[in-house]
Amino acid sequence: MISIDHHDYRLEKARLLGAETLNFDKVDLLKSLTSMFPDGVEKCLDCAGFRFAKSLGHRLSRALKLETDSPDIITEMVKVCRKGGNISLIGEYIGTANSFPIGPLMEKGITLRGGHVWVQKYWKDLLKLIESGTLDPSSIYTHRLDLSAASDAYKSFKEREDEMVKVILKTKFYDLGRRESVDPKTLNVKNAITKEK
Repeated sequence: MISIDHHDYRLEKARLLGAETLNFDKVDLLKSLTSMFPDGVEKCLDCAGFRFAKSLGHRLSRALKLETDSPDIITEMVKVCRKGGNISLIGEYIGTANSFPIGPLMEKGITLRGGHVWVQKYWKDLLKLIESGTLDPSSIYTHRLDLSAASDAYKSFKEREDEMVKVILKTKFYDLGRRESVDPKTLNVKNAITKEK
């Protein structure tokens, strides 16, 4: 698995989870991937979404309101994806994009699929895995904070402050450290953001 980003702290998190990494500010991404996968990448996953225009043309198009979404990442994936490969979009897209690579996508026979997670379909099964200890999601999150600080958390995440990757929003009825319900009358709720070690 190859994880691509340009924030070193996020790439380090990916390496700790077993991924090889590429920093697109430091390497020619398309040349690196073509060298690593001469026949093309079999499966590509976009977790970034529409906000991250990399090219001048799409930055201008978004600034001038000529498009809502930038397909720069999708275009890169179409270029490196092998014939008959798969591209999945879980990053957020909200509207329309200019210069979408529809021709190359079709010529290579790439399957393109997108959508948000079906929480109602999977949450019970995932919760069982967490409760049994089979799955430990704590390796993903970097911060815990109270639900009342959610607005500040979203701002901090957007601005890439304090090396924030994933956040656990907790209510005063739950102590994530003990993973058990607590009596709300005896819980001392702190409003500060706590960074995980």
